[in-house]
Amino acid sequence: MAAPRLNYTTPQGTAIYPWLNKADTKFHDEGVFKTNLLVDSDKAQDLIDMINEFAQEHLGKKMSKARLPYETDEDTGQIIFKTKSQYAPKFKDSSAQMMVGEIPQVWGGSTLRVAGTMTAYDKGANCGVSLNLGAVQIIKLSEGNGNDGDDFGAVEGGFVAPKDTKQETDEFDSDF
Repeated sequence: MAAPRLNYTTPQGTAIYPWLNKADTKFHDEGVFKTNLLVDSDKAQDLIDMINEFAQEHLGKKMSKARLPYETDEDTGQIIFKTKSQYAPKFKDSSAQMMVGEIPQVWGGSTLRVAGTMTAYDKGANCGVSLNLGAVQIIKLSEGNGNDGDDFGAVEGGFVAPKDTKQETDEFDSDF
């Protein structure tokens, strides 16, 4: 029997550790496309209710032990939705037009909506609901800056490295 499915679409949120342009192969040889999506709690409530109702309908009494694809960020109170798929998602721009060809790199901090299918699974003690990633709408693209996450600028009066330990700036791509 096929797993129960229900289509879902998230509200707008901020991408956290997205692997949308290529699959993450660190823990899965075949690769996984995924992103976590940080959403304001008031905007997330409808999807949370939908997930909980789906879990209750398909897992019954096991729902209390079920793994659900969301959690509350303890620092901000926002909701983190977890989505993934072994298949590459389709991409749309903010005007809902399908994107073809080379898709721009989606970095953490990008504003997205995610759509796909919600599925329930029950394998004994391992049960829950998954948000399978099918499509991504890019609302605002966060550009990576290629500097390994540092945004350092010059500081007046600070330590200056000796000339022989400096890398010439024309050889090094930097924002310094």
